[in-house]
Amino acid sequence: SPESIIKDKNILIIGPGSSVKKNKNKIENFIKKNELFVIALNNSSGIDEKYINLRLVSHPLRIISDINFHKNISTDLILPFSMLPNELKKIMDFKNKILFDYSLLVKPKNKILIKSSYCELPNSLAISYALSISIAGKTKSRYVAGLDGFKRDNTVFDDTKRTLNLFRKKFRNLGLKSITRSKYNIKYIKI
Repeated sequence: SPESIIKDKNILIIGPGSSVKKNKNKIENFIKKNELFVIALNNSSGIDEKYINLRLVSHPLRIISDINFHKNISTDLILPFSMLPNELKKIMDFKNKILFDYSLLVKPKNKILIKSSYCELPNSLAISYALSISIAGKTKSRYVAGLDGFKRDNTVFDDTKRTLNLFRKKFRNLGLKSITRSKYNIKYIKI
């Protein structure tokens, strides 16, 4: 369960935005100063891999497209492993990392259910899965970087915006703070 990995930790979720690379030194210093547990979404980069404690993948197609990336790094991985087709599990024969399983069920309604071993979400966006893991894991605080946002007419922007609003509504004490500028409605703190 996520609790065994991140309970009472201050976490930083690294997204795919270019703001991570632009603020690399500041982010790395913030990680060191605050002893953050860092979770990177998919193959998000921009900071040195040595600062990333865990990588997260939530969608089977993303696992397939990033398979070589994950074979070439030793960072542990959390994903809905038990939900994957057997053919995909076979090609994920990673000798260089621990795979943590946290199941994800996608339900069409705007409902979020978070349990210790699985979550039910309205989508399989990596940020939705990451927030679920952070809640199931009972983290102390949650920071994000690299959730820059897209152009307003982008459907991913809309899905992410809707998801963040759903999480904020359901978990009033979510306390999500962004250490890089974001187009999403996330409290920004300057580092």
